[in-house]
Amino acid sequence: MAPLPSRYGVLLLSLAAAEIALLLWYLNAPPTATLAVALLGLASGAFDNLLIGLGSALRHDRLLETLSTVRFVLHAIVVPLLLVPSAQLFFHSWLVAAAVAALLLIAYELSELFPIVWKPSYFSGTLRLVKTNVSGPPLVTIAVTVFTVITGFLLQRDSGNAVLLIGALAGLVGNGLPSSRVGTFPGALGEALLFGSVLLAQQQLQSVGYMKIN
Repeated sequence: MAPLPSRYGVLLLSLAAAEIALLLWYLNAPPTATLAVALLGLASGAFDNLLIGLGSALRHDRLLETLSTVRFVLHAIVVPLLLVPSAQLFFHSWLVAAAVAALLLIAYELSELFPIVWKPSYFSGTLRLVKTNVSGPPLVTIAVTVFTVITGFLLQRDSGNAVLLIGALAGLVGNGLPSSRVGTFPGALGEALLFGSVLLAQQQLQSVGYMKIN
């Protein structure tokens, strides 16, 4: 019988359940590029948290390596795509440029991803596989998150809506904490708040007629 998830694992599984619930809540909303990116981000985060939260019930084998590869690929796709909501919510005329930039960054991230050499990383009863062949900080993640913070600040100044700014700052702080010391929960929570803020910001901006998002 597989062991039950640890308390830390239960935290991650609870966050995954919240992300899935939020995703389902917004699933029937009017389709926009911002909505699509945010829902993809929530789905990616839920998958991430489910995989790591069940760590005590998993073992380092080929299946875990395959699922971890999917986890890394999703992250490489989702993070650059955050440029699209920024363009659609504030930099309206930059939408095409933002989409092109996101595609170029995705191509770069995927080219840097392989080959993958895995090593297990344990924290408070959870198991995740991490890359051993990582060179330098995650520059794309840092750059995109900072750009989202700037967008949130400009949006707050222009419209008075601070939702995106708060979510982006939460994502920046959460991802800035060392997972080797605090685990993945702060970063995962920050990302969930970031993508949730994208959804809420769009909804609020549309409701007050600040802009029409197509």
